[in-house]
Amino acid sequence: MLFVELLVPKGVFEEHERRRFAERLTGRRLLSDADGEATALNSDMIELFNALTHVVVREEEIWSVGGRLSDASQGPRYIVNVIVGMWGKELSEHLISRITAELGEVEGNPEPRAVVNVIPLPEGGYGLYGRAQRPSDVPQLMTKTLRIPQADSAGIQYAYVIETRDEQERRWSSIVDFGDVIGRGVEDDLPSSGGDFARATFDAYLNRLVDHAPGAVEFFLYEDEDDTQWRIQIWDVRATGYDRISSVPPPGDGARQQYPLALRAERIPPQLVVNFPGDVVRSRLQAKQLARQKAREAGAPEPGTGTAAPRTGRAGAVSPGPEDAA
Repeated sequence: MLFVELLVPKGVFEEHERRRFAERLTGRRLLSDADGEATALNSDMIELFNALTHVVVREEEIWSVGGRLSDASQGPRYIVNVIVGMWGKELSEHLISRITAELGEVEGNPEPRAVVNVIPLPEGGYGLYGRAQRPSDVPQLMTKTLRIPQADSAGIQYAYVIETRDEQERRWSSIVDFGDVIGRGVEDDLPSSGGDFARATFDAYLNRLVDHAPGAVEFFLYEDEDDTQWRIQIWDVRATGYDRISSVPPPGDGARQQYPLALRAERIPPQLVVNFPGDVVRSRLQAKQLARQKAREAGAPEPGTGTAAPRTGRAGAVSPGPEDAA
């Protein structure tokens, strides 16, 4: 559903640089913002756009600007023509911003000389599989185009990152590591749905905070004046296809904790984002801290001790949307 035509003056870029442009102008990257967060499109729609994105990079021998011929000595210039199927009006502003940012990142110039033309098509003006496509055809188009093999119910592999943001920050931060308590990783062979995994993994992280990072718990309970918000991002690794480009490190390898950060750096949208307001997290931490103190006083095993990310769940449960708080 995206045809991206990038025109550059002949002789300005080497072939490997032109290939890099093509790699960065994919549907998946362009439909994510600078923080790797998805647009309003859901993950299935993003995957559909990505699967139907064609990118060509052309070198033009003759290039005239303002009636004057330009050559390689005058540096990079770009014209990008993007045909956007039936969603040009809704996506034009986002695509212009993202394409310009991608070109600038490759060039190393935050303000590249780029003209971006977003070209919409009328309903029925986009053809595939021998027939005109309309919005009502999208479900059938997904089934026919994506053909993503369904993972075995006991074999889903999830990557996750837990992040925070306070009132003074505009961006989410993944710096939620406190000693041995790490807020990211990959879990294998899970029968749970993404929503179950997100809620249980976040709860397990809070258990580990109470068990091993009491100073962090005290901060979030009593000193966090900016009301820190929390969220967990979840990627179904095999559904993203990134494991075919960069394999997941084996269990026990420290690089395994960096894998979800690589997914985010590549701007691969997560399949699920679950937000947790600050007051919800504080209530949970307070309850867990109290239960731990009572267990210690009673001499019983402390709740949450040794808790790891769960490996079971309600298969097929409905995953919550981005605004749902567990």
